[in-house]
Amino acid sequence: MRKKKNAVPKVEDFSAILQQEGLIIHELREQYKCNQHDASCFVDDGRHIKLTAMHFQCWAKEIVIFLLIFFYHYIYT
Repeated sequence: MRKKKNAVPKVEDFSAILQQEGLIIHELREQYKCNQHDASCFVDDGRHIKLTAMHFQCWAKEIVIFLLIFFYHYIYT
């Protein structure tokens, strides 16, 4: 049976790293949910800086890289 071109991708179709990044992005969005704006914001001295999808994606990638390095170092040293 052929796959539909417009089919919604399933979570298990993504690599473990991409799944982890998605989970981290979800958690970051929840943590930085802004009550004053209908968006996610980083608040610094009362100044709201809107966080974009690109911010979350870069942030999540860096967290995953850190965790991979940390656990690699922990296991092999």
